[in-house]
Formats: sequence, structure tokens, C-alpha cells
Amino acid sequence: MKRILVTAIVLGLMVLATVLSACTRTVYVTATPSTTSASTPTPTPTSTLVLTPTPTPTPMPTPAPTPVATCTLNVVVNDSGGGTVTPLSGVYPSGATVNLFVTPNPGYQCVGYLFSSGLVTPTFYYVNSGNNNLAVIPSNNIITFKIDPGDVNDRYLTVLVVFEPVPTPVPTPVPTVTPIKYNVSVSVNPSGCGFVTFSNFGGGLMGGQSSGWTGVVDSGTVITFSESPSLGYQFTSWSGDVSSTNTSVSVTIDSNKNIVANFALIPAPTPQYTVTTVANPPSGGTISPSTVTVAYGTSVTFTATPATGYQFTSWYGQFNGTNPLLTVTVTMNYEIGANFAPIQCTVTTSVNPPSGGTATISVPYYGSWQIINQSTANVAYGTIIKLTATPAPGYQFVSWSGGASGTSPTITTQIYSNSTVIANFEAIPPTVTEVLTSVGRCYV
Repeated sequence: MKRILVTAIVLGLMVLATVLSACTRTVYVTATPSTTSASTPTPTPTSTLVLTPTPTPTPMPTPAPTPVATCTLNVVVNDSGGGTVTPLSGVYPSGATVNLFVTPNPGYQCVGYLFSSGLVTPTFYYVNSGNNNLAVIPSNNIITFKIDPGDVNDRYLTVLVVFEPVPTPVPTPVPTVTPIKYNVSVSVNPSGCGFVTFSNFGGGLMGGQSSGWTGVVDSGTVITFSESPSLGYQFTSWSGDVSSTNTSVSVTIDSNKNIVANFALIPAPTPQYTVTTVANPPSGGTISPSTVTVAYGTSVTFTATPATGYQFTSWYGQFNGTNPLLTVTVTMNYEIGANFAPIQCTVTTSVNPPSGGTATISVPYYGSWQIINQSTANVAYGTIIKLTATPAPGYQFVSWSGGASGTSPTITTQIYSNSTVIANFEAIPPTVTEVLTSVGRCYV
């Protein structure tokens, strides 16, 4: 405990010595133990603390700053309405980089800039693009330069930026060309049979109507000509330097032109006649054309076409003939008839074997059948016939062949062409009878 106390006292004295560092005397400090206990002997001092103050240093003088050389920049423009420059002024040290941003006003352009050291004369503000000393402004409209050491030492540097109006382009004069002129003539053929109207929008010709006209027209003029026939005439065509049957034509005048309008008398009306046709019988076929009305003298060809099962036989009426094509020159009203007839088919019967029996043909007859007592019959195309096979004694019917088929002795068939029908028979085989007798079996 005593040792701790001594240590604390020593530290306190060290702090005190620091505080009293300005004193010039030497201080001796002796640590004395506490006398709290009578039994503890008084120790002999063990150390002495000497505090010596630190001398105050003499301050060094601060050197004066080196002056920085500067240049005062001034920007002027020759025409305040021509544009702006940013910045317009400033103070810059030697070696500094300066950017001047040039913005021409609409209708103006910056034609260049010029430097001037020191003060400027009034004529400096009136420099224009004709001055060969002007520097060309970059395409980005930024003037960039460095402050030269020769422009410092509190000197002035003036930059003149020159604006001028954008020159108005002078139009190239169009040479006056004297138009080439051509002769144009208009006529009517035959004379007095009509008129020609013409019109355009230039070339010295405004329009008119004439049965004969001649004029001088500028080259390149487009004239529209139209026909106008006189009473009793009709327009037929254009001729001369234009060929057309249109009622109006447009002509570009690129040379001398001769325009002729051709007319003709309107012909007297041609009589009209009608030719009618008749098919006999109506179901037998058709005639084409069936009815026609044409002018007098017109040729017309008529065609007779038979229906199925019919054939054309002849023309009748005011014309005759057996050719299904008939050409008629019409000079009056006509009625033309065409005869058609059913196609006839030949049916022949045959018996196989000849002794096997008979075959007969029956045709329709007023709702019944009429037997034809012949082996051959002529019937109309598409006629339904009845065939009957009758076997001879000892024979039996087998079948039909050739132009018919079947196993029934009586059949019907429709005839569309010439045909041969065969009735097939066969002999009836003998009957064998087994008889049982006293001597054995016997077959009869």
C-alpha cells in the first residue's frame, strides 16, 4: 500500500514538472513514506526528480508567395446580332488552355477570328471575311488556344470573333429560249362535209372550229382535234400526219403537221329480214340458229342436229337438200324446216341347232305385242322387243346369246343398233327306267 502511494506521488510530481517547465530553477522532490504506523521505520530517500524547462523555439519567417503571371482575356464580336461567344472575358495564368464556344444566330455564320495583344484600335472591330489574317473557325465552332508566356505579366489579350450574314445564293439566270414554231393545217375531206374543232392551253392557239385552217404553233404544243360531221354525213377516220378512227385525237406539235378529217355519207337504212326454223318432228332434233334477223343480202348458215335416236333426212319449205348444213342468202323473210326420222335397226333371229326349235320377234302394238312371222324385223332406235324361244320335240331351251342374253325362253330387250339374236337349244337326254324281273334287273 505504501508503494502504491509513493508511485502516485511521483507521477503527480512529473505532471507538475511539465506544467512548471517555464521555471528556471531546479526542483528537488523527495518521497517521504506515510507515518500512519509507528512501528514502521522512516526510510531513507531513494531518488531526486529534477525538472528542467524546455526552451521556446524562435519562429522562422514565412517566405513571401511567388507572384503568378496572368493574362486578362477579352472577347469581342464585330456584329452583336451575328451570334454569341462564351465566355466573353476572364483572367488566365500562363499556359492555361482556353475554349471559346461560338454560336452563330440564325442567318449568320462565323467566318473566323483574330488575336490582338494589348489595347485594340477602333478599326479592329470592323474586320470582315476579306481579311487574310482571319483564322478559320473549326467545324465544331469551338476556338481552343493556350495562354502564351509572352501574353502574361498582367497584359491584355483580345480575341475578335467575326460574324457575317449567310450569303443568299444568286440564282443562275435561265436563258430565254425563243420557241420554235411549226405550221399546222387542218382540212376536211370531202370539203363541206363537216368541221374540226381544236383546243389547247397554250402555244398561241386557244381553240376554234373550222372546215379548213392553217396557223403557226409553238413547238411542243399539244392540240386536241375533234370531228364534227355535217348533216347526213358520218366521221370515218383521221389521215395526214395522224392515223386514227377515234373521234378525238391529241397531237404534239414537233414538226409541221397536216391534219385531215375524213367524212362519208350516211348510207340509206338496209332492210332487215327474219328467218325462222322448224324441226319435224320437234323431238327429232334442233336447227341452229333457230331464228335470225339480218340485213338484206346477208348470208346465214343453218345446221340441223338430230336428237338421240334420230337422223336428219332433208330440208323442206323454201329450201331443200340432204346436207345438214344449209347456207342461205337472205333477201326476204323465210321459214326453213328440217326433217328428222327415227334411226331403223335390223334385228335377226337364229336357232342353234337349226332343228332345236324356233325364235320369234314381237313388237309393241297398241298396248300389246304383235308377232312378226319373220326371222328379221326392222324396228326404230330404242324400241323394246319381245323374243320367244319355242323348243322342237325332244329339245329344250338353254339360253339366248348374240344381241340378247338370259335363260328364260321369253325375254324383252331394247334395240339401239343392228343385232343378231341366237336361241340356243339342246336335245333332251333319254330317260332310263330300272325294272326288276324274275331273272334280274332290266333298264328300259
